[in-house]
Amino acid sequence: MPKQNAQHEPRPPNGKRSGVRTILAVGPHPDDAELGIGGTILTLGAAGHTVYLLDMTNGEPTPKGDPDTRAAESARAADILGVAIANVVTLLALSDVFLGGGITEVFGQPFVDRIRAAFDEAVFPERCRACRFHVTALHAEAGLIGAARLARDAVAGDAC
Repeated sequence: MPKQNAQHEPRPPNGKRSGVRTILAVGPHPDDAELGIGGTILTLGAAGHTVYLLDMTNGEPTPKGDPDTRAAESARAADILGVAIANVVTLLALSDVFLGGGITEVFGQPFVDRIRAAFDEAVFPERCRACRFHVTALHAEAGLIGAARLARDAVAGDAC
């Protein structure tokens, strides 16, 4: 059996992983993740974690349409995003995903719930469903809040 990379070590029976984590930060446009949770990204990187950034668009203006069309587009986007995140989590054995920027503020918790539902349907193997989703806001405090949450989880023993 080949030696596994310490970043992607299997979870022990208690379900906890120690050491380095691989984390995906998702933003709707280029530089949203960096601006919204840049402090968290830097803190995690400095601590030795691997952080990947995923921009969901190229930043061009979104098409205009009526409310029904926009609702259908946002539902479809949530489904696609959930499957895309599931694929990345499966490939990189991520323990945490940060949804940042204006996307979660504009569409709210129902959008996040739909992303999570699509993620749960698509992720493989099943143990990857333990991946935690963190919703951030596009505020100056977002990086601090994200870092504080990770620190709180580590102190409480909830970190992977």
